[in-house]
Amino acid sequence: MKAAHPPAPMTAYAFVGNLGCIRFPQPIRKVSGIKRGDRLAVNVQDAHSIVLEKIDIPNWIPTDAIQVEGCACSQAPEGCSKGQPEIVTVGWSYVKLKDEVAIQLGFLPESPVKLVGETSRITVSPLQYGRFERCREGSVSAMIFQDACYLK
Repeated sequence: MKAAHPPAPMTAYAFVGNLGCIRFPQPIRKVSGIKRGDRLAVNVQDAHSIVLEKIDIPNWIPTDAIQVEGCACSQAPEGCSKGQPEIVTVGWSYVKLKDEVAIQLGFLPESPVKLVGETSRITVSPLQYGRFERCREGSVSAMIFQDACYLK
């Protein structure tokens, strides 16, 4: 009997909606298994990338009731959010970051982003290089990145 292999990472491109509002395209949701109501830990990977990892905390527990027991950060305490967890809850197909975090990391309205979906996690990075234009794919707004049209 063959062992099940996790799905390969999936890359998609999209745009930030409102400030800090990151929508997950359907292929990213499918690969990651992340759905509405899931709690995600927000981890800053570098100066402009975040990793959203699914955590097993029921959505009926208020976020302010969650405490961080320890921190293994290279930039403590600032790098550890001063001991406060950065947790977001998935809406219909998106998450909303705090405004100050979104501004600091470059998740500004209508800015292009790269999403990499893996099992139980999504890495999101603002795109700063390349050619970005709007294109139309049927009646859906999309963007051109490296000569390919991606849905918005």
